[in-house]
Amino acid sequence: MLKKNLKAYTLLELLIVISLTALIAALLFPISLKQIGENKLKNSTRNLTSLIFNSQQNAYARREQEAYGVVFQSGGMTLYSGDNYATATSQEYIDLENGITITQINLNAGGSEVNFPAGEFKPSTAGTIVLSEENNTYKIILNEEGYIYYQKI
Repeated sequence: MLKKNLKAYTLLELLIVISLTALIAALLFPISLKQIGENKLKNSTRNLTSLIFNSQQNAYARREQEAYGVVFQSGGMTLYSGDNYATATSQEYIDLENGITITQINLNAGGSEVNFPAGEFKPSTAGTIVLSEENNTYKIILNEEGYIYYQKI
């Protein structure tokens, strides 16, 4: 009778590999969740900054011969065209992703509205908007000259 020499892994070796894989996954899972949350917040901050910039550019280019502006709320912001939010000719609400909120609105003129007059680059008011997600915070800065940027706090 012929005896074949078969090579295989033992059950113990397989259990050790599975256990080590599970341990590594358990250690890396919280780190990856934190990174996902931070990326989500950074992307939302980039999007809001870009939308504010687009409103500014529309006003400067005198698109449709109107002023453009932004009103901030805790769950998002409203883009509008017109001299102010109350008399806006068009509005579009932009919702923030789940878990992300606008936690502070610090505008020099008070309130939550920034307007860019037609043909102007400078905003009606300057200040900061703070966005937060569990452990991360970003700040959007709009200065008196119209420069718009963000930074991690």
